[in-house]
Amino acid sequence: ERRPDNFFVASDATNMVEGLRKAFAQISNEVQSTTASLATNSTRLETDTAVFQSRLDSRFWSGDLLARRVGSNGAVEENPAWNAAQNLDNWANVETRKIFTITPDTTAGTGGEFIANNGVNFIWGSLASSQQALLTLPTDAGNVTGENRLAYLRGDRTYEITTEDRTKPFRQRGSRLGDIVNSDPQFIHNQDFGYSRLSWGSNGSVGSAYTTFRASSAYQNRTPMVIVGANDGMLHGFDAATGREEFAFVPTEVIKNLYRLTGQNYSGAGHRYFVDGSPVVRDVYFGDDDGWRTVLIGTLRAGGRALFALDITDPAQIKLLWE
Repeated sequence: ERRPDNFFVASDATNMVEGLRKAFAQISNEVQSTTASLATNSTRLETDTAVFQSRLDSRFWSGDLLARRVGSNGAVEENPAWNAAQNLDNWANVETRKIFTITPDTTAGTGGEFIANNGVNFIWGSLASSQQALLTLPTDAGNVTGENRLAYLRGDRTYEITTEDRTKPFRQRGSRLGDIVNSDPQFIHNQDFGYSRLSWGSNGSVGSAYTTFRASSAYQNRTPMVIVGANDGMLHGFDAATGREEFAFVPTEVIKNLYRLTGQNYSGAGHRYFVDGSPVVRDVYFGDDDGWRTVLIGTLRAGGRALFALDITDPAQIKLLWE
């Protein structure tokens, strides 16, 4: 009698355990999930309304973010308008990606907290020596170096295992974009948060300043963005119209575990969370001198104990505020 491929006969304990091991391994390899993370680019149905949907594939712990247009009849189109993972995988020269991080604060505050605010490019020469050490293992040899490990994290695939070449040292990925599990994508463009109603300041100057801030051409014409955290160690910001990555941020708190992402045993229970929290974006008043800015607050959720803030007023000039 023909049995299903995942049916295992166990006549003794050893065979039963081995059968279960094979069954669960097969299940793990076949799992591809659409997470419950969704965002839209408008609060009402319009001709350019889109739904942004994150996905994960547990076989290689890769992820994706899809944009799907919503028709005038309310139906979501089956074929995505863009695919963030595909865009990243088609990136010709990953050295041109805008990825930045932060060098750690070494002096604790009065409450024992560490507040870092020195943003740098996520390249080997810009990292603090302590961060370089976290990316370097005692067993490293040959092409397995901390610098090559960082290049892999940036998307370089020179030393990544492929289907054709299993001898390379770093883990095979399904995509340069890591899995997105608990982080909900957030759309930000020129939303009105309603702060023009504020009566603070002389004659309601804070509310009036918000009206002026929103009316500026820089605010109205800035690039629409979809921002989401991924378990590749980065918060990603994508152009909502094209899916092109505009920036990525690596919190310093996750650097101590980034070496795991290159390990060939990074599968199943070996999976780790990194930038797992959902970002929150609001317009924030910085005082009379600096006025209104658009600020993102990010968390790591299961990826660690840290908060970070980015000034995303101008998507072309992202500024680190603190971590």
